[in-house]
Amino acid sequence: MRNPLLLSSFVLFFSLDVNACNTTGTENPNFTLSNLGNFKTNANNQRVTATTTPDRYGTIINNCNNAGSNSFQINGTSLSTSDIINLNGRTYYRVNTPQTPVAASPAQIYIAFSVKDNQDAAALYPVNSSTTSYNLFTGSSSSRGMRLEQVSVLIRGTNLTSGTYSMSNIVLGTYTATGTRTSSGGGAVSANKNITISNLSYTISPSTCVVDSPNITLPSMRSSDFSSANQIGGTTSFTITANCPNDAVNTSYSATITDNFSSASNLNGVLTNSISASAGGSNIKIKLTDTSNNTIPIGPLLLENKFTFGMLNNSKTVTKSLQAAYYAETLPVTVGLVKSVAVLNLIYD
Repeated sequence: MRNPLLLSSFVLFFSLDVNACNTTGTENPNFTLSNLGNFKTNANNQRVTATTTPDRYGTIINNCNNAGSNSFQINGTSLSTSDIINLNGRTYYRVNTPQTPVAASPAQIYIAFSVKDNQDAAALYPVNSSTTSYNLFTGSSSSRGMRLEQVSVLIRGTNLTSGTYSMSNIVLGTYTATGTRTSSGGGAVSANKNITISNLSYTISPSTCVVDSPNITLPSMRSSDFSSANQIGGTTSFTITANCPNDAVNTSYSATITDNFSSASNLNGVLTNSISASAGGSNIKIKLTDTSNNTIPIGPLLLENKFTFGMLNNSKTVTKSLQAAYYAETLPVTVGLVKSVAVLNLIYD
């Protein structure tokens, strides 16, 4: 009796993805910013254009020969997507990364930037939206890369602590490259990497501007000249000049004015009379306005109290014209002396 011989054959199927995007043999995109220069201890949206090193990374994702696309989108916790400043058509994102060393009064650092594909002729995209995925490239290319350009750093704050500071490992977002499988299954495959600024260093230094201290004398007036509350009189024009030899021509400044005898804020531009009634002082006060009669806010050195001061000319000076007047807050106005002292602080815009 013959036993039948059963032959079984096994066919093994292997799925091989060829040219599926991956990070094999790629570069880690860690940019460094330089040429930030010196910021000042009082700064309101003071900006500087940074130099980015290197200017590009050519192989962030590799092995993507088949058709696909490259994109960038803000991602992570390094940049705030709610604390932003829109200025001159650009969006500045607050950098959440801690600075070192720790400062008693730290600066607020914001950053704006643009991205483009590694190709010279590629379109440049200002990253003005945190929810937009910017499509940098569509087509076929084995290696995929990106450029970081038009990086602008903005600083804000008052009474900032002088010194040199740095921020490390600032994640701007995610770079994603997509290709197409060549296996029988087909379909898209992608890989991604974070785009990072490995180091951002900056220096805070005091201003070297010298602001003159004019003494303004208002004309004598009778108490009977004031017949209604909130009336002004004796308006006198004056100028304040700042000499800033170490600043660049066309530097823009704001300013705050603080009442030397009161820490309170007021939007009416009113300075207190430092001479008490018992010392022979009147109950009248002093009001400050600009030449268009807009009131100058009075208060502590805070950005919300600032007003426009001017732009540095070729002689390295900047001048602001103001007006001072008696202000009858209440009636009757009492006879007496009046003396107010104000402190002006320059802020760099």
